[in-house]
Amino acid sequence: MTNGVTDWPSIFSGAKSYHPSVVPIFFRMGRLKHNKPGFALPVRALGNLALMKIPNFFHLSPPAIERHCQALEPLCTEWPQSLDLSIVPLRITTRNYLFAGPSLYHPGSRKVKLQVYLKDLVLDDHAREKMISLVGPRYNPDTDELTIVADRCPTRKQNKEYAMYLLTVLYHESWKTEPWETEARSEEVESEEDEEEEKPMKKRKNPKRIRLIDGALYRMNQYGKYFKMQIKTKH
Repeated sequence: MTNGVTDWPSIFSGAKSYHPSVVPIFFRMGRLKHNKPGFALPVRALGNLALMKIPNFFHLSPPAIERHCQALEPLCTEWPQSLDLSIVPLRITTRNYLFAGPSLYHPGSRKVKLQVYLKDLVLDDHAREKMISLVGPRYNPDTDELTIVADRCPTRKQNKEYAMYLLTVLYHESWKTEPWETEARSEEVESEEDEEEEKPMKKRKNPKRIRLIDGALYRMNQYGKYFKMQIKTKH
């Protein structure tokens, strides 16, 4: 090959394994052979299996990239100036990894993160409260943002579809009203009325869910579990 004469993009038109007869560069690659005197140098490029396994970027030389840009330039348009990214309700984030290894696939590349603000979803007070209870720590109350991360499936496309499926199920489930929710809500309202009658000047911002069972007071936590209340009296 002669510099300035050979059309390099036509030789490496795409990603392929290294071939010593095509690349006019003399180099060695591999581990030094310390146990063989006189053969301490690594293996040469010809017949080097380790050199053929790793990915290379000979097909992305500066002349090849310039040709790609010239071919894509007629298809490109200017970025819209009036585009408001805040009106996009769903935001999906993925990552691509570039590393040296026996495979071009990275386990982290299949991970998909879906983010959405609850204010962008059509939810009433009951559906919003139930949605927050269902997602748990995935909801950030400071930013009103829901984050769903999917990485169980082997491919990125499957994880994206699974994340959308989870969001759809959570949305429709939050609009359902179970019978026990109505009972719990009525008990909560009754407890609020009792507290207002007893202490009209001190209104709780977050009233506790209290229930009288067999003469003992029980308080229900945020997960729906009842715990017996211990009342201390002064003698």
